[in-house]
Amino acid sequence: MDDKTLVNTGMAYSEKTMETADDVIQALLAALSGKSTVEQNQVLETFAKYVQDGGGLHAVQFSPEHLKDFELEAKANRLTYYAVADTQSGKVSVMIRDCDIRLFQHTAEQMAEKGHPLYKDPQLYVAEFFDKYEGKDIVFSKAESLETIRAAKREAADKNIEFAIGKQPDNSYIVMYLKEDYEILAQLEIADKTRNPVPIFQSVNIREVKRIVEQKRAAMKVERGKQKEKRYER
Repeated sequence: MDDKTLVNTGMAYSEKTMETADDVIQALLAALSGKSTVEQNQVLETFAKYVQDGGGLHAVQFSPEHLKDFELEAKANRLTYYAVADTQSGKVSVMIRDCDIRLFQHTAEQMAEKGHPLYKDPQLYVAEFFDKYEGKDIVFSKAESLETIRAAKREAADKNIEFAIGKQPDNSYIVMYLKEDYEILAQLEIADKTRNPVPIFQSVNIREVKRIVEQKRAAMKVERGKQKEKRYER
């Protein structure tokens, strides 16, 4: 098990499809167009044509405090979107085309790298997860697809569920989480739903894992110090 797992650059997202009939979507777009600027209307017209041609729209929500940073990054990436305040939730709802999901994910990751994450990452480092949930009923499952887990992070964050991913000697991955969260994580395909989870304490010595992790971190800290001294010597 290795603490250096997936690069924690930030959240990726699993957008929820707006599961409504085409005529309802068209009515929604028409209603929004009456309150929009010329530029926003152009976006809505693009969306309307996209739906007419068989495309789908997805919606995501996040805190209004992140909207300005999102707008800047989205503009740089040429992401087509429509943002509107959700008075019921107090959040910003952003509508995008399903063909732009990956571009949206890329935009969100760039924001996280710059210190402006849209959401708190539910994936913790292994040692951090064990520290936080020590004494709890921790289990693990085989990770079938890191890409699937990456795409489901946002929904896990929405449900306030955290997990960790560990790399095994054979280069496969396992997902560690609280037993009480298994059903939800299985639905999100973060946990393997074809097999029952295995108690982590039956398979590894948690204290030994934490000791190895801390030992590696200490060694890395020493190495960074040496590299820093070398730069000063130049």
